[in-house]
Amino acid sequence: MWLTYALGGDAVSFWLWRAHWAGQEMLHGSLIYHWGDERANTSEIRRVAAEMKIHADWLRATKPKPASVAIIYSVPMQWQFEAGPMANDFAYDAAISAFHQLIAESGVPRDVIMPGADWRKYETVYSPYLTAIDDATQAKLEKYVEGGGTWVLGPLSACYTGYYYTYTAWDVIRPLDEPQGYTYMKHFGDFWRATDFWLLQPSDKLVSTGWCLANPGKEYVAYQNKPTPFTLEISGAAGKLTGEWFNPFTGKTTAAGSFGNGPASLTPPAGWGDTPLVLHLKAK
Repeated sequence: MWLTYALGGDAVSFWLWRAHWAGQEMLHGSLIYHWGDERANTSEIRRVAAEMKIHADWLRATKPKPASVAIIYSVPMQWQFEAGPMANDFAYDAAISAFHQLIAESGVPRDVIMPGADWRKYETVYSPYLTAIDDATQAKLEKYVEGGGTWVLGPLSACYTGYYYTYTAWDVIRPLDEPQGYTYMKHFGDFWRATDFWLLQPSDKLVSTGWCLANPGKEYVAYQNKPTPFTLEISGAAGKLTGEWFNPFTGKTTAAGSFGNGPASLTPPAGWGDTPLVLHLKAK
């Protein structure tokens, strides 16, 4: 857990909390057994969490050095090597891990990214074992290099063209380079990184419908499953709070205006559709 934060992580998520009571995933790891007792490592995790609480101010004030190097990991390539091995005893995940270890042991800050990630912030991008490069990825790589980035094309890379990647039987089981769930989690992470989430407390009584987290007078996050009008009670603000509507499905924001103390009547933007919405108010 400490290493995750030391490398710039925002949180440690334990999956799953309590073991499934039935079904094929009953034996997956968890913090709580099916019947409710704690597992052997639960007390250790609780101890580390307590340590982090003691050092919370230091953790929030310390920013690790941004990664200058990225290693591309591709789920389709992992599947490709399983479906059609290119070398005896070659395992894609183990090979990527070994490549990562070499860079880690050199002390260079690094990230592991998917092909759909933003590469512009990295000085060097490595793509080991990227056997098939589709047209979109190739165009992205060319633009990255033309912009001054360094692309290191690793072993067993570019063995196939976009034809193999797109038009063969392999395409039947090809997952998205950037899965929809990953996109939603990216929107989720981007949103919370723009907040002081550690200061927010459950405050559902402040909204007429939905749910609310608040640092009264300074910041509010209100969530609605459906885009319906609601009211939010604001108090203790030293000045106006600036608001934004946030769509968790698309990641897009829309200005919501400014609000002062008292009950604020809020109406979702026209044409929002039927997706959930989030209101974020924060003092500037």
